[in-house]
Amino acid sequence: RVPFRACGVGFKLMMALAQKTGLPDTSYLTYLDLVATAIAADIVPITGENRTLAFYGLKKVNEDPCAGIKALMQLAGIQKHMHITNLVFVIAPRVNAAGRMDDARKAVQLFIEKDYNQALLFAEMLHSDNIDRREADSSITGEALAIIEKDKDHNTRKTTVVFQEHWHKGVVGIVASRLIETHYRPTV
Repeated sequence: RVPFRACGVGFKLMMALAQKTGLPDTSYLTYLDLVATAIAADIVPITGENRTLAFYGLKKVNEDPCAGIKALMQLAGIQKHMHITNLVFVIAPRVNAAGRMDDARKAVQLFIEKDYNQALLFAEMLHSDNIDRREADSSITGEALAIIEKDKDHNTRKTTVVFQEHWHKGVVGIVASRLIETHYRPTV
């Protein structure tokens, strides 16, 4: 149970919503592991209320995660105490890969699944999507860098624009970020 002194507006709102809908006062605590995963996946500042939510969500991840998070942890080989960085760099990419490479409904199914064995099947799909996403990311980044290298005027341009018809639309934003890190200019 979350100490009341740690409760921010969000906790109070969730408690009020639970009361209004006739749910037990602590029913919202069930989803704190998912809240911490969402905070990590969106890479939002972990300050104020987000810090409290992430802290208690991470506590839930380590003590009693939902079947979906438990399955992702197993596939990622995490057997130790989870940290927020594990959520950011191990769990979140697998969850996000579903929407980038295929269908985000798989991630929803993973998180609502109560049966661990079924959750493991969904986690394997997300794990596979993440492998595909990494391969596409690497391949497209290489192609984009090759295009830039061939452009003799690139050094004088204020922006970078690259395109290939076959590039996967779910990965081009990641590739653009990588190109910005390499060339330090707005990239499309």
